[in-house]
Amino acid sequence: MSNVTRRKIMNLLTEDNRSKEAIGKAIGQSMLDYHLQLLQQAGLIAIKDEMLELTYFGKNMLESKAERPAGSRNDLLNIRPIEIAEVRQLIPCIADAAKYRVLAQVQPLLGATLKQMESLFPRARYLENIGALTIQTGNIMITAYSTGKVIMTMITSDDEAKRSLGISRRQ
Repeated sequence: MSNVTRRKIMNLLTEDNRSKEAIGKAIGQSMLDYHLQLLQQAGLIAIKDEMLELTYFGKNMLESKAERPAGSRNDLLNIRPIEIAEVRQLIPCIADAAKYRVLAQVQPLLGATLKQMESLFPRARYLENIGALTIQTGNIMITAYSTGKVIMTMITSDDEAKRSLGISRRQ
């Protein structure tokens, strides 16, 4: 859940059911009804007699978010640095022909490391069924596969691609 206000509401409700007034005092009244309506439409909270409570689905969602390993950053300490083995192609981007798509190969193969890397990036999602980590930074979308293949889209220039991949200008 990307909205700070809705995350705060959900976290307050994990402690105990609360009234709408108590939530308003804790996080502010600005757009409170809007956020509560979105949470209710998503099935994450239920409103009964002016009391707010987490639904079963809301509790499960919070538990699944809590399952992200807090110590996964420490698990990455012993991993060798990733190096760009080869930049294979710089071709026009599918989404915007004025921009580029970069295909690269990194070493060592990323394998199970990708799942641990998800917690390092605020806008990242690990897709277990294809063994890939997608990361969005600004307009750039980076997809790293467990096989070491990396695809970057919406790159404005060759220099930006090299900077994003960490390749120095001397190479």
